[in-house]
Amino acid sequence: MKIRSTYTSLVRVGFVLALYAVFADSLAACPSCKDAYEIGSKHSSVGESYSYSVVFFLGMFTSLLVGGTLFLRRQMLAAQRLRHQQAIDNI
Repeated sequence: MKIRSTYTSLVRVGFVLALYAVFADSLAACPSCKDAYEIGSKHSSVGESYSYSVVFFLGMFTSLLVGGTLFLRRQMLAAQRLRHQQAIDNI
C-alpha cells in the first residue's frame, strides 16, 4: 500500500512538471507587471518587494499547514500507541 501511494505521488508531481514545461511560455505577466519585475527597470524595487512579500506569505501559510499536519499526525500516533499499550495490558 505504501509503494502505491508513493508511486501515485510521483505521477502527480511528474504531471504538474510536465504541465509547467508545456505552458511555461504562456505563463507571463501583463506588460506593466512584467516591467516592474525586470531587474534594473525604473519600478523594479516595487516589483521585487511585492514578489518577496508574496513568497513570504505563501511560505508562512505552507509552514503552518505542514506544521499543523505533522503535529496532528504525531498526536494521533501517540494516541494509537497508548490504546495499543492499554489493550496489551488488559490481556
